[in-house]
Amino acid sequence: MNSTTAIILAAGKGTRFKSEKPKVLHKFHGKAMLHHVIETVSKANINNICLVVGYKKEMVKASCKNYNVSYAIQEQQLGTGHAVVCGLNALTSSTDHCIILAGDCPLIRETTIAELIQTHITSNAKATLLTAKLDNAGNYGRIIRNKTNQITAIREAKDCSDVELNITEFNSGIYCFDTNALQDCLKKLNTNNAQNEYYLTDVIEFFSNEGEIIAGVCIDNAWEVSGANTQEELNKMAEVSLN
Repeated sequence: MNSTTAIILAAGKGTRFKSEKPKVLHKFHGKAMLHHVIETVSKANINNICLVVGYKKEMVKASCKNYNVSYAIQEQQLGTGHAVVCGLNALTSSTDHCIILAGDCPLIRETTIAELIQTHITSNAKATLLTAKLDNAGNYGRIIRNKTNQITAIREAKDCSDVELNITEFNSGIYCFDTNALQDCLKKLNTNNAQNEYYLTDVIEFFSNEGEIIAGVCIDNAWEVSGANTQEELNKMAEVSLN
């Protein structure tokens, strides 16, 4: 029986919300964004859930006291790659696969998570990405594919060429990984990028260069994987989700 663990990234402050409250605790339909994500992951039959916390971690932990989750501490925000390292290091038992999500995607559905995991397992992939498309993908990382339509990399928007910025398929920030392969690959990360951070997205290019299978699930509704960086964006998400 394959085992799957969820690591939910919830360490950031969310400075553009202009609030002292941690980003993931801002409410969406009357409930913290993070709580929506935890509940959806649980509905997808993932019982082992680890929250990576950092900014005002005690407040985040207090808000989640009624959920059966464990915690990893990210003392310094050094990027998504570093956050996942913190999460993996905090796991107390082995797991075949791990799904990575952000704590600010309250519209994600359990059926989508289940499809992502199923695709990952049946494809025998080292990494499986959840993607969507927008005519203008803005600040989202772009999905780079080769001539045979295989995923070869994710390019963060700030590191994209003008041609790459025209790509409509974007990275949702939700993944399923072979845990052992991910742990090995994370050791290769560096900070040679515009943000001087450890990008989790870099592991996709590492896998591609090693000839590993990288699968993808592209969903029709981009709103399902939308995150919110401002209160205005959160309000818009709430409005759209009611339509």
